[in-house]
Amino acid sequence: PGHQPKTDFEHGEDFLADKLSMGRLLCKAGQYDKALEQLQTLNQPEAQYWTAVCLERVGRIQEAMARYEYVSGLDNAGPFAETARNDLAFLRWKQEFQERRDTRLQGAGGQQ
Repeated sequence: PGHQPKTDFEHGEDFLADKLSMGRLLCKAGQYDKALEQLQTLNQPEAQYWTAVCLERVGRIQEAMARYEYVSGLDNAGPFAETARNDLAFLRWKQEFQERRDTRLQGAGGQQ
């Protein structure tokens, strides 16, 4: 009696880890939409963090900021909480910088 080859994912911890790994790899490869398909169904802090990264990369900044904020407040997020706090702080700084720049450009344009 030999073992049957597995032809499909088993739905358990390994399955979730595989989806997380695949989502992370797709995100790092720049395939953000495909990564989001994998990650958005998972609840682990790491999956939530990588979802935020993908959202940021596709320009969904407000959603990314909300997700980073969520992860940063999780008790079980480990190092992802601190990374999410840093990423959120950077996005807030970037938004403020762009708003100040836009205000200056509008002011300079009105004086000509």
